[in-house]
Amino acid sequence: MRTMVAGDTCPQVAWSPAGDRVAAAVWDRTVKVWDSASGELVAQGVGHQSDIWAVNWSPDGRFLASAASDRTVRAWDSGTGLIVHAIDAHADRATDVEWSPDGRLLASASADATVAIWTAGTWELRLRYQGHREFKVLYCVSWSPNGSLIASAGSDQVVRIWDPLTGRDVAELPFEEEYASDLAWSPDGAFLVSAHQGDLFRFWDTRHLWAADHEAVAVPAAGPLPRELAVLPEALAGLHRLGLHPPLSLLKNLLERLAGHQDPRSLDQDETPLAALGKIPGFRELASLRWPARARVGLAALLLRELPLDAWRPPAGVSSDEISTALARALRGEATEVQAPPPPLAALQQAAEAVDDRLLTLLSALGPEAVAADPGLPLRLLPRLAAMPPLSAPRRQLLGIRLRSGGAGRSLGHGPGSERSGVERRGDLRSLLPSQLALPPALLTSRHLRGELLYRARTGEESPRLRPAVLVLDVSPPSYGPVEATTRLAAHVLASSLLQAGLPVVLVTAGGRGEVYSLDRLADLVEIWTRRSLEPAAAGQSLRAARALRETLREGPLEPAVVVLAHAYFGAEDQAPALSCLRGLFVQYPGQQVRPPLAAACERWESVAAGETATLAGRLARVAG
Repeated sequence: MRTMVAGDTCPQVAWSPAGDRVAAAVWDRTVKVWDSASGELVAQGVGHQSDIWAVNWSPDGRFLASAASDRTVRAWDSGTGLIVHAIDAHADRATDVEWSPDGRLLASASADATVAIWTAGTWELRLRYQGHREFKVLYCVSWSPNGSLIASAGSDQVVRIWDPLTGRDVAELPFEEEYASDLAWSPDGAFLVSAHQGDLFRFWDTRHLWAADHEAVAVPAAGPLPRELAVLPEALAGLHRLGLHPPLSLLKNLLERLAGHQDPRSLDQDETPLAALGKIPGFRELASLRWPARARVGLAALLLRELPLDAWRPPAGVSSDEISTALARALRGEATEVQAPPPPLAALQQAAEAVDDRLLTLLSALGPEAVAADPGLPLRLLPRLAAMPPLSAPRRQLLGIRLRSGGAGRSLGHGPGSERSGVERRGDLRSLLPSQLALPPALLTSRHLRGELLYRARTGEESPRLRPAVLVLDVSPPSYGPVEATTRLAAHVLASSLLQAGLPVVLVTAGGRGEVYSLDRLADLVEIWTRRSLEPAAAGQSLRAARALRETLREGPLEPAVVVLAHAYFGAEDQAPALSCLRGLFVQYPGQQVRPPLAAACERWESVAAGETATLAGRLARVAG
């Protein structure tokens, strides 16, 4: 038996589809995920503002959904605990949430007596069911095994079964108890069980419903698609939602070429219809990102956005979900030879030639996770492209830096020393854990060759203990040029590291009136790169705003920090307000080295030269930790 400590009341737990992880909804406003074999906490989602009532896995195990008293439903990456999307779902607390069996829809129940159905990926409201009595609380919602029906129940003393496409009632199952707290279908959908107060369960025979004349969601044939085809149904449906209607052959070829696995030497011998694209620098840059298949759909959308594709537009009234379901079924069927239409090569070449450093910077700032969750994100952000700085390829690579939180650092120390903390499996032989020298020579050599020896870690190299933070970023004219190339990069690295760690982060721009942005997901990091002001920064005003915001972030054991990212003279003309846990990373103008006036008010601060990147991560870690 393993014991997993949630830390507060835990109203619901759920096994992952593969059975290797357990997720819990916890009233400390977190969603926690444990490894079921080791009992280790592997991910934690932070973002809800009140008690969480329910948690549910997507069928592929990639995502979690949660419902909470703050009236929101949130989707999480189950591996990192990062928020994929937050939905203002209901007018009262959200009480239950469940993915459809195919993972394309998400249903949420609420104390506002409604059930909402959301389209995964776009997170648009597809239908709001209002068949239950008003002013009654719904406690539970459950999809039938084939996704063609939904059951919901609460305090109006009836289990309702209805069609998720139309909202039309299929059956009403009244009961005498005060409320129903949970619902579950049998694996074949023949029976439904409802749980009630007083240790009572009711079993309902639902076999007759499958013969009812109601519009049902088509269920794809069993069995997974081959790897090279698995992404196509969702990809084509996603592009249709964006108003793009490429033929399947074109989409498949684009996604394959954007994978970035081709040997550049083989491109000259490539005789496929899209061979010419591989010779265009912009297309090669997109392919060099080496994004996973789901994220490459967003890259394909950029290339297809202005192509004449109306000839493949689906019939009116056919939804994207229907396209995806029908395509999945077709791809599982017998293979047939078809004549693929010729690709609009000239238009594709023109789109590829338009790829420049600004667009690549935008894509690198967003990252593959954000684009995989929302392939339309790059398209929606194109109007802001002019505000993006055109970073060079080496600087774009720096956007992937992440600061690790907690744990011992690398084993870099030599000799006995005293400033040691923890152990690692890598290090210099001079920092070898001395007790291992008592091992027989043959065993010592064997462990060394297998990488099993332990090395002492020096405390001076420990990773920072990341904490919630308010970032004060100077976006006024004195920061333009080499300074902002460093301050914005530092803000991006710190914000993305906090998001990856599941910690809240807020951006305050210093310049003009100043603006505040809650960075809740990776897609929000674009604000760091595109916000500018032509008016001077009021440092005192910005710091006072940061002080007020800092008080809203007190959720964990560590005190929230205010981190200033600005030029070295920032705050010279203002009186800095009293502010605890103030940190600063100040960038020097080229050829200058001055002590920042704001340094005296900082608990920790670092000074770097404009354009300095080699030591940026280490200095930022010392400031933030």
